[in-house]
Amino acid sequence: MRWCEWADELRQHVGDAIRTLRRNPGYAAVAILTMLIGIGANAAIFTVTDAVLLRPFPFVDPGRLVIIYENKIPQHNTRSQMSPADVADYRSAQQSMTAMGSLAFTGLAFQPSDGTPVTVEAMRLGANVFDILGVRPALGRTFLPGEDSPDRSRVVVLSDGFWRRQLGADANVVGHTITFDDHPYIVVGIMPPGFSLGYNEQVWVPLDVSRILADPNRARKLHFMYGIGRLKPNVTLEGSRADLLTIARRLETQFPDANTGHLVSVIDLRTAMVGDLRPTMILLTGAAALVLLIACANLANIIVARGIARRRELAVRSALGAGRGRLTRQLLTETIILALTGAAGAVLVAAWGTKALLALNPEALPPYARVGLDGRVLLFAAAAAAISGLLAGILPSFSVTRVDLNETLKDSSRANAGGLRGDRVRRGLVIAQTALAVMLLIGSGVLIRSLRAVERVDLGFNPDGVLTADVTIHGARYDSIASVNAFFTRAMEGIHAAPSIVAAGAVGGLPLRGSSTSSLTVEGAPIPKGHLPEVGYVSVAGDYFKTLGIPLLRGRAFSPGDGPKQPPVVVINSAMAKQFFASIDPVGHRIRLGPNPKDPWSTIVGVVADVRQHGLEHEIQPTAFVTNQQDGWTSLTFVVRAANAAMTAAPALREAIRSADATAVIDNVQPMDGVVGASLSRRTFAMALLTIFAAVALGLAALGVYGVLAYAVAARRREFGVRLALGAEVRQVVTLVLRQGLGWTTAGVALGVIGARAGTRLLEGQVFGIAPSDPTTYVVVAAVVVGAALVACVIPVRRATHVDPATALRED
Repeated sequence: MRWCEWADELRQHVGDAIRTLRRNPGYAAVAILTMLIGIGANAAIFTVTDAVLLRPFPFVDPGRLVIIYENKIPQHNTRSQMSPADVADYRSAQQSMTAMGSLAFTGLAFQPSDGTPVTVEAMRLGANVFDILGVRPALGRTFLPGEDSPDRSRVVVLSDGFWRRQLGADANVVGHTITFDDHPYIVVGIMPPGFSLGYNEQVWVPLDVSRILADPNRARKLHFMYGIGRLKPNVTLEGSRADLLTIARRLETQFPDANTGHLVSVIDLRTAMVGDLRPTMILLTGAAALVLLIACANLANIIVARGIARRRELAVRSALGAGRGRLTRQLLTETIILALTGAAGAVLVAAWGTKALLALNPEALPPYARVGLDGRVLLFAAAAAAISGLLAGILPSFSVTRVDLNETLKDSSRANAGGLRGDRVRRGLVIAQTALAVMLLIGSGVLIRSLRAVERVDLGFNPDGVLTADVTIHGARYDSIASVNAFFTRAMEGIHAAPSIVAAGAVGGLPLRGSSTSSLTVEGAPIPKGHLPEVGYVSVAGDYFKTLGIPLLRGRAFSPGDGPKQPPVVVINSAMAKQFFASIDPVGHRIRLGPNPKDPWSTIVGVVADVRQHGLEHEIQPTAFVTNQQDGWTSLTFVVRAANAAMTAAPALREAIRSADATAVIDNVQPMDGVVGASLSRRTFAMALLTIFAAVALGLAALGVYGVLAYAVAARRREFGVRLALGAEVRQVVTLVLRQGLGWTTAGVALGVIGARAGTRLLEGQVFGIAPSDPTTYVVVAAVVVGAALVACVIPVRRATHVDPATALRED
């Protein structure tokens, strides 16, 4: 019976609420728009957060999957690549996982039927990795035990996307061969849609490390692999770390020359895939929540104002027997309906806004994140609407339902004005709105100033007018350094012949994208105990330094005479010269790059200026440049300086490479400015979203100040009339109104500054070049908020100073 009574009461409340809102479309529209903004911001962030942090991976019990990295203590790199021998030792000795496998990244040149080769992202896996993940293919099979051993037929498992794009979703392809790197691979399986290990890989091939393990100079000193495992049911992540750390300590003792300072990191799969994006998503989620709180405060203010205007109606209801609880439930029902209506529009706005932001920064999210509108987002929006309706309605409902029947039914002006209690509620909400807006604005300001600091970092090169293109050659014909050099020579000759190109070169590690590493031995210098120091290792060709405008500080650059049969030569950067040749000129000295003590010495022939090789925010590392004429890399990034805009050189670049080898794979043709922009994509994404939230928050806070101040002026209209009639000057009335509005704003700014200082730890790791508590940002934000409040005060001040004393004195 009680449930029936509640249902009937709810039906009545809903009906009354709809009729009330229809009679007041202006009030309804403002309230719905307020909630649309607040819920829309949160729905947009939830859409992204769900895709990145919350959505379960398509694996069996993914919470027990871990990725194993090498922890390089000297370089403070906890997620470094591992050597094949170390992976093998961990795999055989570990006791904390049901199974452990290995993986490595690579690129394969796919030869489609139309004759235009393309590079596909590939992952090499140990044969047991698919079993560790607990996944099954949609068609065919995965790898069989031992299929990662030498002398086995080449096999490949395809992603659903690759299968559909490149092979037309032909189910008969399983069991047939396709060509990668001029080698036939048997297609054994097709994975389900959406399957990925988080790195946008398109195909999977077996990982065979038998030849490397057989070479003692490379087995522990060549690092290119990661481990993957599944924890046993009774083992925690900490327990697995302790297990593998014990093995790492033993390996450090057994192989001091290769393993000193090289320990191990065990990280859950989710954390490994998310990378450094988790703090950003937490920051943006907190910012969106603040926007929603501000929207709730604004809606609460609107409800208080509306409730005060309805006090006579509520008094009549109370006189007819409606209890305070029933009146409160009626007002809450109206608020929740407003919030749900706003949520319906918010979902559409969030879907559009998320796509627009991701279009601006397509690389801001990890490859595995599939952002889109689904039932989880709808459910979140509905829950946010219900909670927001309660938050926005509960305090105003208690305030406006405290009805003094005698005063209200007499319709006295004081009763209609709402009394001191209503004023205090509205002032408190305005102060809270302002404080929250200040916190958001400070966070946004710090990120903006941090981005500007990053953009002002000296790159070490000139990206203007430079075009880049990743080029890979493949096949048995490139089995020697001489054949590789012949291709690059032909390509460079064709590029230099183009009138649209001023200079050209190529590099194995494009600036801002990182580099390989190599151990270093300096001839004549004492050999450090334990592990040799490591430096960056970059192979270059052509006029690379000239093309990017990298200054030559000493000696010379590489020349055509530095061929494969000539003594090895090397160019080092300034950071390497300072660290290893502090008091002497390094030109003419010899170093050895690599772990093999039998490798020949390389003579330093030049020193170039430092370049931001690993990103704008990373410290410059000592780096050695070698000439590709002596190194023989088959995959380089061409860099050409155009006579005009960078993209004008693209046709000539493609033509020269195709003329040198029609099967060469050309990818990622883009200006160097685009590479610089991509390195800032995640920071720009976070800054753009936070700035939008802060602007919305500032607008809502200013609207709140205006609403409350306008209401206060209306309530004091008679008082202002009396003051003016008794001889008060207009400036005195202006001062009264501004003192009130700016008093609330000042209190909000003070609270916001305190809250921002307390929350600066959320910005740790997000800022560069400035402190999270940057005083300039605080001062600017305070000035902006006060300025916005002054603008919000303009109309109320104007109304207060235009009161007709005679008319006001006749009102009561």
